[in-house]
Amino acid sequence: MDPTAHHYGITVSDLDRSIAFYRDVLGMTVADRFSMDPDRFGDLLGVDDGQAEVAFLDGFGFRLELEEHAKPNGNVNERTTPSDVGYPHLCLEVDNIEDAYRSLRDDADFVSPPGQASESGAKICYFRDPDGNLIELIESPSA
Repeated sequence: MDPTAHHYGITVSDLDRSIAFYRDVLGMTVADRFSMDPDRFGDLLGVDDGQAEVAFLDGFGFRLELEEHAKPNGNVNERTTPSDVGYPHLCLEVDNIEDAYRSLRDDADFVSPPGQASESGAKICYFRDPDGNLIELIESPSA
């Protein structure tokens, strides 16, 4: 087996709102949008109802899949914290974290301003998308 990465996926509550955030705030581009066959997708996911709308966005050197399901069971971000095992986040590297923070802070829900959390010299900060999914910004020490 010789796999390669294809995409990173996030389940969202409102596909249009999430597309607007990732496109208009973060600068990604919509590559595709379509509906899933509810029975076949449900079988593949192991859920009773697989009715979903899906969009793929490109940017930052990867593809992001956003899925809006017709019958979600809730938002895991309301029951978990970033220190829980399995809690995911997306990380975007920037050249200047202070500039990125200033340009995004009016449109993104930041958890904290940029800071250094280790001896590596990297500066990081976190913000949330409209559904509370965690996104990290990082400025590497070499930047």
